[in-house]
Amino acid sequence: MASIKNNNIWKKTYLDFNSINRIQKQSKENKITSYFELIYIHAGRGTFTINKEVKQFASHQLLLIPPGSTYKLTFASEVDYYLVSFQVFLKDKKDEAQPCLDSLACIQQQVLPFQQVIVNLIEDLYRLKGEEIPHLHFLQKAKLNEIFFHLLSYKKHVTPNDTLLAIEETKIYMDMHFNEKIKIDTLAQQAELSPKYYSEMFKKQYGSTVSDYITRLRVNKAKQLLLMTKDSIRIIASSVGYADEFYLSRKFKQAVGISPSAYREKRNRKIASYDFATTGHLLALQILPYAAPIHPKWTLDYYEQFKDDIIFHLESYRKHTEWGKNIAKLQEAKPDLIIAKQDITAEEKAELKKIASVFYYSENDNWKKQFFQIAEFLNCTKEAKEWMDSYERHVERTSVQLTPYFNDKKGLVISLFKDNFYLNRSRTAIEVIFEELQIASSQARVQWKHNEGVTLAKIIKLQPDFILLNIRQDEDTLKYWRKLRKSPEWNNIEAVKCQQVYFIQSDPWNECSASSHIRVIDNLVELVTEKVQGKERK
Repeated sequence: MASIKNNNIWKKTYLDFNSINRIQKQSKENKITSYFELIYIHAGRGTFTINKEVKQFASHQLLLIPPGSTYKLTFASEVDYYLVSFQVFLKDKKDEAQPCLDSLACIQQQVLPFQQVIVNLIEDLYRLKGEEIPHLHFLQKAKLNEIFFHLLSYKKHVTPNDTLLAIEETKIYMDMHFNEKIKIDTLAQQAELSPKYYSEMFKKQYGSTVSDYITRLRVNKAKQLLLMTKDSIRIIASSVGYADEFYLSRKFKQAVGISPSAYREKRNRKIASYDFATTGHLLALQILPYAAPIHPKWTLDYYEQFKDDIIFHLESYRKHTEWGKNIAKLQEAKPDLIIAKQDITAEEKAELKKIASVFYYSENDNWKKQFFQIAEFLNCTKEAKEWMDSYERHVERTSVQLTPYFNDKKGLVISLFKDNFYLNRSRTAIEVIFEELQIASSQARVQWKHNEGVTLAKIIKLQPDFILLNIRQDEDTLKYWRKLRKSPEWNNIEAVKCQQVYFIQSDPWNECSASSHIRVIDNLVELVTEKVQGKERK
């Protein structure tokens, strides 16, 4: 970080306090920020994933998250942290305030060492939350301004005693130099730790030995080179840091299950997926796309399983408005084939046509028809039929398994975004829950409308016995949800009174593909099982 250098800029800057909360419960979902968020870890340790990058945190550290970020805190022990959200505005030439996304660009680190003065101010700000003081917002803004001052005044440094940050620095070094000869003694020396203690701490923090981590980096790079170049295995081995092709082949087969040559042969046709659903259809056909939109928020399951095998990661967030970025990535990727839905702009289609052959399928067709259209085009009809037979058997088994829990019950699928409710936003949920598993809906089928805006009063009138609820993970929606769940109106709904509200995530519930249908069924069983086991423990 740097101290304040340009007073003229900061004189035009002012802050708007949004909220402060103390959180003592683990969240399973990635969160999207629309504000700056400052987190103080009061107790606990774990990993902090922000925009695909993983960092470590521990008790008494501060985390700073800019607007527009996707992040998740995963605690390995107890959960206890404060979250302050605020907005930064900068006056333009017309003296009008504009939200400023990069006002804290001078703050380079997102994981900050302990600063007692900032912690004291955060705790003061939290104590003010329960006070009924006239013009309280002036006090809140004053505290926030002090916090902001100390953030800007802080100078970046890593103390020798900050073990987690020191180990993370060595991990970054490995990410950049994996193709070189790396010794544990050298890494330990960089972290100012003994080799034995360094190795133990690295494995504890990352779940992998140093040598296994380096192997993974080298194998992943080898995958890219196998698909992106025509280089021999010997040249690729040298490029990733191995002495010869035989050693690479042995390590590659241990990690992937097949030899480098077989991997190249298996993926000789480079297929690009242009959207989430296409990726899901391809994966059900056992085809790994060469390029696809993939992101830890929107496609968490695919990201965790296939991020190293999908060579080009297309943009997932705002992909409809910023599609030019994906065109540029596909131009770089040079795929043999692109598969996309019809409902994209004519301009996009013209650009895609310049890159490769494109196969389009209709957004309006049901997922089964889409799946078989793609399979037929790729000469995979046999594989598609086998997959569908297996899926239908899975539906039958699950229907029998869930009958005791949903028999004679009617439900709704609800989405909450800001302070607005929507019914049937997820086509997959409707198809799986009400059509394939044949669980009853609180609405008559003739009343079903996709993505229908609805009031809380109408939800109360429908009196569902159970609710599948998707809550958008942005600060405005979460703020409304915290207020709503305490309201008498919400708590008088039958499903809420009977603790039959199941929280569903965007991934996989908002994706409509062959793969997502399997994952939705399995997730529903998991949700029901967790709720039953929770009641039994009580």
